[in-house]
Amino acid sequence: MTRFLLLKYDDFRYILLRMNNLLTFTDYKAFLRKQMNSTEETLTDLAAAAGCQRSYFSRVLNSEIHLTPEHAFNLAEHWRLQNPQDIYFLTLVDYSRAGTSALKKHLLQKLNQIKNEQESLDRLVNRPRVENTIDLNLYYSAWYWSAIHIATSIPHLQTEEALSQKLGLPLAVVNKCLTVLKDAGYVKSSGKKWVYANGAAHAPAGSTFVVNHHNNWRSRAVLSSQENHQESVHFTVVQSISESSYQKMRQMLLSFIQETAAIAGPSKEEELIVLNCDFFKVIRK
Repeated sequence: MTRFLLLKYDDFRYILLRMNNLLTFTDYKAFLRKQMNSTEETLTDLAAAAGCQRSYFSRVLNSEIHLTPEHAFNLAEHWRLQNPQDIYFLTLVDYSRAGTSALKKHLLQKLNQIKNEQESLDRLVNRPRVENTIDLNLYYSAWYWSAIHIATSIPHLQTEEALSQKLGLPLAVVNKCLTVLKDAGYVKSSGKKWVYANGAAHAPAGSTFVVNHHNNWRSRAVLSSQENHQESVHFTVVQSISESSYQKMRQMLLSFIQETAAIAGPSKEEELIVLNCDFFKVIRK
């Protein structure tokens, strides 16, 4: 079973990296050049995959000639792109081939729609949304609510005393949180143990509670940086970069988020960790 899961993840990662690379482009020819520069695929390989002669493929890369929709479809099949990845590439070729500004505008909107849907963090982390079975104002009022909730999935942290010691919280606070979480069906009690039962760890981007969630855990991250634990990673940098570099780095971060979700999903519950990610343009409203 482990071997099967690894093979499936490798195949998923292959497709993911192709698509994330593709999403940074609005010029399919630039993407093809990048493929040849960053992979072992040669001009001959891509021409064969597209179903055309090497000389024609070379002219496509170096002149106004374009691939046909059939060529584009063959390449998407060759790269094993799946919906909507294949649609994005086919649309990218159509966008370059379009002969009117109106059609180009229409296809660019379609490309942006696909890109935005693929970059949705709700889709990337693939976790259920928070259900209204608990007072969300209370749940997102402090970092320790979600910390206690998730910590009950770790066997050696399933008592009030262990949670209190691990999180540095008074027993009274831990007991109150566990009682509320139990009433909401998020944890269950078994003797002196409290065990994770249900609930989501990801609030959707449009939620009014997501800002509180960000603030709570970024404040906790500042405290962690002051504690100076050797294995913790804290990094902040302010830079000036090009727009293309910004988009490339953004795609790298989105890819990283999705890969961490794929790793964490089947992982054994041993450590309570926090991943905060911030990457943004400084824009005055």
